[in-house]
Amino acid sequence: MKKNIKWIMGIVIVLGISIVFQKALNSIPKVQSSAPGGMVTSWGTSSQITLGAEERTLFATSTPSCISRVVSTRYAQIMIQYGDHAQFNLEGNTGHIQLASTTVVYDSGLYGCGLWTAVALGSTTAQGISVTEFRDFR
Repeated sequence: MKKNIKWIMGIVIVLGISIVFQKALNSIPKVQSSAPGGMVTSWGTSSQITLGAEERTLFATSTPSCISRVVSTRYAQIMIQYGDHAQFNLEGNTGHIQLASTTVVYDSGLYGCGLWTAVALGSTTAQGISVTEFRDFR
């Protein structure tokens, strides 16, 4: 009889640990919209944006299904500033500088897909950039 109770208690303890472990795994926050490795995006949008030399230009809006954004610069370096989904809260000169004549993929798992602005640096004339936003994956 005591042997059966020990077996039942052992099974109950193992089941309890398994349930706690499973709950812990399910509570890990998921990365926002980033595509898993080996998956491809199913569609995207592309735009040509003109940036002013002195003023910030909003070039990407809040997109919950965004996988990544690809930004290509031409003749001038730019500063990209990131905002959140709820509000446009960008102040000062903080951001990411992207050099001239480069193409960079900004994964949403790292940079998010909130509101983004950019300004051309070191240029006295307006500069163009290309922006492609990929959404959904299969």
